[in-house]
Amino acid sequence: MRFVGDSAQKLRWGPPIESLPNESDSEMFGLLGRPSGLGVLRLEITGHDGELRWRRDLVVRPAKFEDQGAFESMMSDLCKWRTALALDLHGRSSAPWVWSDATSALAPEERLIVLRAAVEDNQLYDNIERIERSALVRLHRSPELVAIGREEPDAFHLSRFINGPGARRRIPAGHPLAARVPSIPSELPPARKIDTVDTPENQFVKAVIRHFRRAAADALRELPHYRNSPLVRWGIDAEHRLGRSIASPFFSRVSWPAQVSLGNPALQGRAGYRSVLRAFLDVRAGFSMPWDELRSAVFGETRDVPTLYEFWCLVKLREALELELGAQLDLNPFLVTSGRLSVRRGAASVSQAAVVLNGKQVALTLHYNRTFQPLAEGQSGGFETHGSGLGTWSKSMKPDFTVSLYPANLTEIEAANQKVLRMIHFDAKYRITKLPLADEVTHVPDDVDKMHAYVAAINHSCAAYALFPGSTAELFAAPTSLSAVGAVPLAPGQSELGPALRLILERASRH
Repeated sequence: MRFVGDSAQKLRWGPPIESLPNESDSEMFGLLGRPSGLGVLRLEITGHDGELRWRRDLVVRPAKFEDQGAFESMMSDLCKWRTALALDLHGRSSAPWVWSDATSALAPEERLIVLRAAVEDNQLYDNIERIERSALVRLHRSPELVAIGREEPDAFHLSRFINGPGARRRIPAGHPLAARVPSIPSELPPARKIDTVDTPENQFVKAVIRHFRRAAADALRELPHYRNSPLVRWGIDAEHRLGRSIASPFFSRVSWPAQVSLGNPALQGRAGYRSVLRAFLDVRAGFSMPWDELRSAVFGETRDVPTLYEFWCLVKLREALELELGAQLDLNPFLVTSGRLSVRRGAASVSQAAVVLNGKQVALTLHYNRTFQPLAEGQSGGFETHGSGLGTWSKSMKPDFTVSLYPANLTEIEAANQKVLRMIHFDAKYRITKLPLADEVTHVPDDVDKMHAYVAAINHSCAAYALFPGSTAELFAAPTSLSAVGAVPLAPGQSELGPALRLILERASRH
């Protein structure tokens, strides 16, 4: 960076820019180290006395994404996935949901992402308007008192008013009741009832709106200089819209709830209310299950975008397997400890399902960071040889993701022994190459070389593919075998893995 001006000699760069020496009194230079992967970078220039002279906030995003929205799309996918997982895990427990306005220890950006996902996925604004148009009402005894004799009195509350305080009328001395009751009330509650929107269901909706508004406001207070971020702009708009909803004539007639009953049949079954309840549960789940690894990757001091992309690829790979093949993958790859979510790697991290490929029932397993070790066998002359079981015949290797296919009536080891096991490997590669004279983004050629190594070295492997945030696929197939390698684009908000994945798995499952 370079700053030109007559007074440059009196200024210096503030952190995170390191001032560099220069020979000119009219120029100043600064070096910016490795920037954050996401967010806003604040540039400052101060005088030698430390007084701030200039400040500029710049939105920072990874260069491998076309725009900030693509990167935030990846973050949103991960947060929504974590929220769904938290909801599923909570559904298996006996612990009740706790209503609280306390904000968890999540980073403010992540809280806004959870809020945005809940609001948009459940069409919260539209459903609030729907509730205002056709709200649940109930018959309520009129709070007004009427003059005695004008309307039929409310017999249920009559005894409380006969001897109660308030304006009273004296009974004439000659009346039969005078000896027992010297006076009677001038006004009594009527028997008639009126409709009111002050119901427990509407009170719950009002409380949810306030809860979301406060959560957005709390997050925004921690991000005072991030006004250029699309995420923060969404948060500002959400706070205003939710505030207008609370102040609307409809919710002005609704009181705050004394308690919350999430088992209310109307909340669970009535249109509009059901969506608000779902949004509330999404936010509570998202706030109650911090993901340490995700937070350190996204919101850490130096944001680890390659690790974040790897997590996201795991999410999209699982999602594509479920949608394309109808697989029901379990939650074994994930370990929850002390209310915090962390990713489990290695041999223990595996999901299994039965699928149909090429008209045949096939067992499918998805491994995350499975390590394939050399299988010790012995020496053959000057060569070291290894076996052909579940491992490699050379060096240890650990692809990011491995999909195993084998007949549904066999185990993976039995399929390996019978030579009918097929393994397909995927590696998340946070690297791209822009093709000259073309508006296309493709993989780095060396990444396909690594795929060749997986196929050649890991026993029972028939294919390997690099996943990268680009736009152009490149697939290679051996002419006389099932072997294949290549690179498949997987960019947040721009590409889907499903169709390519089905093609890859159907080819690999042929015998």
